[in-house]
Amino acid sequence: MAAGMVTPRMKPSLMLILGLIVLSGPLARPAAAEFEAEAARAQPAATPSPQPPGSASGPLLLPVIPTATPQSAVLPLVPEADCCTGVFWSPDSVWVAYVARPKGARAAGIYGAAVDGSGVRRLYSRVGLLSPDWSLMAYPDDGKTILMSTASGRKWVVPAAGKAVWFSPSKDRIIWETGSSTYAHLDLRRRAIWMANIDGSRALKAVTTYGGGFIGWTAAEANLLVSGRLSAYDPRGVWVIPLDASPPWLLFEADRIRDPLLSPDGAWLAFYLAFGADAAQDGLWLVKTDGSQQHHLPIFGAYRWRSGDQLLVIPQTMPPGELELLQVDAPSGESKRLTLAESGLLISANDWQPSPDGRWLAYVSADGGGLMLAPLP
Repeated sequence: MAAGMVTPRMKPSLMLILGLIVLSGPLARPAAAEFEAEAARAQPAATPSPQPPGSASGPLLLPVIPTATPQSAVLPLVPEADCCTGVFWSPDSVWVAYVARPKGARAAGIYGAAVDGSGVRRLYSRVGLLSPDWSLMAYPDDGKTILMSTASGRKWVVPAAGKAVWFSPSKDRIIWETGSSTYAHLDLRRRAIWMANIDGSRALKAVTTYGGGFIGWTAAEANLLVSGRLSAYDPRGVWVIPLDASPPWLLFEADRIRDPLLSPDGAWLAFYLAFGADAAQDGLWLVKTDGSQQHHLPIFGAYRWRSGDQLLVIPQTMPPGELELLQVDAPSGESKRLTLAESGLLISANDWQPSPDGRWLAYVSADGGGLMLAPLP
């Protein structure tokens, strides 16, 4: 599930069968994952510009910047009902991307709607995990994990054995998890977190967690962030694992960290607590990953990072039929309400993402199911 609790006013829609795996890095959540997609409605044939060449073996169609100026009002990028799910952004904020298999297509692909409204095109002929800059893609094949250059199509095998990987922000390293699933209780599940160079060399077990897992990299890739316990005797919470071999340390202690989301620069971590032993601790937390600051906001809702220290929150307690959008300043913990271009916007199944440049909000409408684009104030 995307970070934050699922917001009210959800409308059921024909969903693609997918598992969206979040990547940490310069872009906090803009990656596609290992998808198994059902048929979706055919997309408009118009494209913003001619497509670069590709081949059936997997080299991908690289984005081209549209030339028209985006509109200032809410714009339906893909008006067809049930067109899209799991939206994410291109690194340059030019494309709103999603996974689909249009009617008649032999396989699913990654499609993009241009922010200028000029059309939809297939961006990538294969579905996989994209690196933060979209220059690399990872996908499983016959029990192996394959990495591929999206520009040249060059492929190589990394030792993740078909597991999903996280790319580091610099794209120099990858992370994957292995572990047991035999224990019914989540707190007893052991996860080994492995790290290797981008070419698969120098693979090593970075840390083992109990009842948790990998969250991401802190600023400058100095540390790994993980949740859970490091041993049966350690407290539960968020742990910092330095990559210089210095001892791990506890950033935040809590029984269950829910929906952790790193800021694009790795400096801040957002998460929420609920149903804990101390109800006064429930709500949204913002913690600086160097341990110097933390803020507790007694609200629940869905959240996404707009920039390195600005968090967008859709409160769960918003008025019926009305989208309330808050922007929280992480350093101060103060929030303000944002007024969107149109009132009464409804988001389906918590499916929304701000653009990396902070100018736009892409979402799947609960009123019709189309892919929409709204300017952010």
